[in-house]
Amino acid sequence: MPPNANQHAVADALATTAEADPELLQFWKDHLSSPPFLPLPTDYPRHNTQ
Repeated sequence: MPPNANQHAVADALATTAEADPELLQFWKDHLSSPPFLPLPTDYPRHNTQ
């Protein structure tokens, strides 16, 4: 599994959350972008367009 696979899975989940609950999305974006978490992919959420 590539190192950023979980990161992209999280971004996919956040993209789904964004539609349902923008405030929750912002909470997780803030949480995941603070140490020790890696930043979200730079193309988030545009990569989730399937």
